Amino acid sequence: MESSDPGLLIGNGFSLSTLATPIVSTESKKYDSPEEGITSVVLVVEGKKLHYTRELLAMASPVFKALLCKENGLYQEEVELPGKKYQSVVWMLDYLNPRIRFSMSDEKAVDLLSLADEYKMELLKQDCESMLLKVPPRLELVTLALKYNLENLLKHAKQQCVKDLTHTQLEKQRKLPENRNVDLEVYITILCKKLDKYTSVGAQPTVGASAAATTTAGSKLFGTSSSTQFRGGGFGFGFGATPGSTFGNSAK
Repeated sequence: MESSDPGLLIGNGFSLSTLATPIVSTESKKYDSPEEGITSVVLVVEGKKLHYTRELLAMASPVFKALLCKENGLYQEEVELPGKKYQSVVWMLDYLNPRIRFSMSDEKAVDLLSLADEYKMELLKQDCESMLLKVPPRLELVTLALKYNLENLLKHAKQQCVKDLTHTQLEKQRKLPENRNVDLEVYITILCKKLDKYTSVGAQPTVGASAAATTTAGSKLFGTSSSTQFRGGGFGFGFGATPGSTFGNSAK
């Protein structure tokens, strides 16, 4: 039986799985003071200083490598990271720290994806994607996969949405703030594939026979007056459907 409301994800505008226990680092103070022979750079995040090893950051990220070195070849001793969350940066440092056995979670993966993408840390990005492949089906995963170009996660998340979520659940999730900019074509594809799941005869639904049809559907999807309906095998749905509507009488 399908869950009526699979867990949510949190971080960078996304929600957290209700099955996961929120994680607060009990050792974030480990970077508060310089360590002789170890500390070579100070990162300033939300007004707090994090003492770390420059070489670890430079090896993991070409962006950090450029950021930590001045034009004259001298090293930056202190670097501010504006707009970053302190806990997220601590997790990133823990991930790179060879003295720490880092444990990934869905909460950490969502938070770390933006850092991995911005600082071009490909191994971290891959580990985040691997973690999110284990998360219960959510439309947010499709949005994340598209945002950060995660092909495996995108394919998996679309399949899971088609297989495990009802039309009602998808509509509910689509209205969440984190899915406000969900890709229209991808969303239509998921809905059409769900139609295929419930029909065995008749015309097969298609994704936007024309750019005009797709645009019209998108207008209603995002709250304007136009409306486009897709039909197949006696089932029909339109983006003008009210929240909670289902495919005919079968999407339960």
